Amino acid sequence: MMVTQDDDEALLRSPRPRPLLVQTHVPYSLLPDAITAEGSGCRLVYVCRDPKDMLVSFWNFYLKEAATLAAAGCGGGWVGESAAAGLTKFEDVFELFCEGRYPGGPYWRNALEFWHESQRRPNEVLFLRYEDMLGDPVGNLKKLAAFMGCAFSEEEEEAGVVEQIVELCSLASLKSMDVNKNGSTVLAFRNVAYFRKGQVGDWKNYMTLDMAARLDKIVEEATRGSGLTFAGSVSHN
Repeated sequence: MMVTQDDDEALLRSPRPRPLLVQTHVPYSLLPDAITAEGSGCRLVYVCRDPKDMLVSFWNFYLKEAATLAAAGCGGGWVGESAAAGLTKFEDVFELFCEGRYPGGPYWRNALEFWHESQRRPNEVLFLRYEDMLGDPVGNLKKLAAFMGCAFSEEEEEAGVVEQIVELCSLASLKSMDVNKNGSTVLAFRNVAYFRKGQVGDWKNYMTLDMAARLDKIVEEATRGSGLTFAGSVSHN
């Protein structure tokens, strides 16, 4: 189930069996009270990614689904401007992204909101990094399961259940499913558009080192003192 701002009543009225699994790109500050209220019983898992790779990923998604994005009203930030102004170069949207003009607001602000909540409520908000998940999928899956209150038993671990789930959820496995080859979401986005490379560092094929360093600096200044860091900073490599 996908959720947008002001969906409190929709969540409460949903006939779907509990527990509900909700996916969203909405910033924490705009999530419905039914999700964020103390004692709501909801557990939030936020997956953070290096902003450079995230921008490249979304740019490629936009190129595939521009018409559907516009029809769905997802034209905030540079998405709408790209369609209206004919911005077809990555360099153009990179400039807008550096200015914080992105659907939902600056990406680093979105991540920072969830980061703060994960520090304040670690039992209710789990902050994961995409790069860590790729590097140690088994360890991160076990962390996720424990956070959700369904930790793997010793018997399950010994039987290789964790590794089996990792394989089932791998990019290769998901891309091979018919529903992801031919299906679409409730907003009419083609499922196939969500699966590309899934690699770390693909930004190097789209950005110069100067562009990457500039974006890293913007993000570092915006998150300074928070304890939040992103993988892939060129200044740290």
